[in-house]
Amino acid sequence: MKARRSFAVWGLALVALMACADSSLQPAKLQAAPVLLTNTAHVVIYKSATSDQAELTDDFRSKVGLRLSAAANRTAVRATSSPDSESPRTLNRKAVPAAPRQLTVTAGIEAAKVSWTAPAPNGFGVESYTLVYRPGDVTLTLDPATVTADLKDLKGDTEYSFSVQASNVFGDSVPATAKATIESPPPPPPPAPEYSAPVVRAAGQAGATHVIYGVTFYHQTHNLSCEETATSMALTHQGLYVSQDQILGALGVDNTPPVVKNGVLISWGDPDKAFVGNVNGLERNLTGYQANPKALMRVINAYGGRVIEWGEPGVAGYVSPQEIYAQVMADHPVVAYATWDWAWHPRHDYRSEDGNLVAWIGPYDAHVYTVVGVSPWSVLVNDPIRGQYWVSKGSFEAAYSDFNMAIVFA
Repeated sequence: MKARRSFAVWGLALVALMACADSSLQPAKLQAAPVLLTNTAHVVIYKSATSDQAELTDDFRSKVGLRLSAAANRTAVRATSSPDSESPRTLNRKAVPAAPRQLTVTAGIEAAKVSWTAPAPNGFGVESYTLVYRPGDVTLTLDPATVTADLKDLKGDTEYSFSVQASNVFGDSVPATAKATIESPPPPPPPAPEYSAPVVRAAGQAGATHVIYGVTFYHQTHNLSCEETATSMALTHQGLYVSQDQILGALGVDNTPPVVKNGVLISWGDPDKAFVGNVNGLERNLTGYQANPKALMRVINAYGGRVIEWGEPGVAGYVSPQEIYAQVMADHPVVAYATWDWAWHPRHDYRSEDGNLVAWIGPYDAHVYTVVGVSPWSVLVNDPIRGQYWVSKGSFEAAYSDFNMAIVFA
């Protein structure tokens, strides 16, 4: 029986090879269909492909044939000493990459960063990665050196699923999967109050409106770098051009992890010493917060900035809204801490590691503005995210009262 089976198998191989030599089979329309005959021999047979099947190149066929033949030869050597040696079919399956490792997704505002590490090596390597995310059913094919992807234009307040597969000529790995909920941007500010053009009078006169000129407007480039950007804008009035990234670098980072009990933030880093958390994080998920005036003053002094006064209750006095208006009328820009939505919110202060109370209004977001104008009824602010606009004094005072923190520049 063993002799007949061997004869039949070699007969099949001979017929297949004769069929491949038939001129009716076009090389451009062939695809690999490996047939494993014995543990000591291997023949790659090509069969006809329909017009809608992908064309196989000679390089691809050679690569597959040589790799599988080498696997078969290694099996043949082992087969002489062990009856349990692996077959070429098993070796072929083992040449498929393992799943990518350490898949992580960092969710942002309508964006996400997906990263992973290469699969455990198996001697055959990875030739591409395929990243798929849903909803949207978007598929990205990436080269083997790429192990991160920055995804934009995602839908906020939506849970996305992500999968990454590693592939080579032998097949695709099992996908690595992860899920994350994408953040939505904060709501826009309330519309500026409607009023007729103000009458501009000399500073100090009743009913005067004053706008400070010579303050360069900048947009923040990180999720949470509003106070650095507002400070950078104010410094331009003194002819000092210090970027938000330079200010962040001089501040340093406090990576103290937040401590939450029963849904309440108990302790975190100290914004009087450095920037708390990741500047690309979010307040609402406790991945980043801010730096307070005391920490910013250290950097402002280092760059030669001139400050008239600054306030941070419990640390360095208090600058009232009326004082801010008067200083702006005198042509002094002011960096003011307030709320994102121009409304008052109850505070839930936490303690830093050294025991100091830190102003906190979570889950609502804090924001920092550069005040550059004032009228009898409104305040003109440079908002590092939303641009320059007027906001009513009532809204400004309500939002500012949550923190009462400001820096008045000369």
